[in-house]
Amino acid sequence: MINDTVDILDAKIVNVGIEFEVVASEEINKFEVLDNATTALVAAFGSKTMFIGERFYITDVFTALNKVRGVADTAKVKLVSKRGTNYSSSTLNIDQFMSLDGRYLSVPDNVILEIKFPRIDIRGTVR
Repeated sequence: MINDTVDILDAKIVNVGIEFEVVASEEINKFEVLDNATTALVAAFGSKTMFIGERFYITDVFTALNKVRGVADTAKVKLVSKRGTNYSSSTLNIDQFMSLDGRYLSVPDNVILEIKFPRIDIRGTVR
């Protein structure tokens, strides 16, 4: 008799945040652009259900930011590990798992990413 086996392993939750820098169009208020950009990312990634081992595409963040009214360009996007009292104790070396071209984060098969507090964990600057 031939049997299939399934191994069920516990996944580690790794909390991450997004840091970004955008360049505002000259005719738009910079504070409004920053608020709109943050709101757009919270809407796009704050309630997104990520799957175990799912890659996180930095290019999706660039795309979402460049669609915001008043954003002339996205200068920088960085994924950061969040640690502390209200976060998971599991961590991930983001630099080690980032693709060589910086376009996506490869997530190990036993890890799931979470943006736990989108309004706090998604931070940006505008110039």
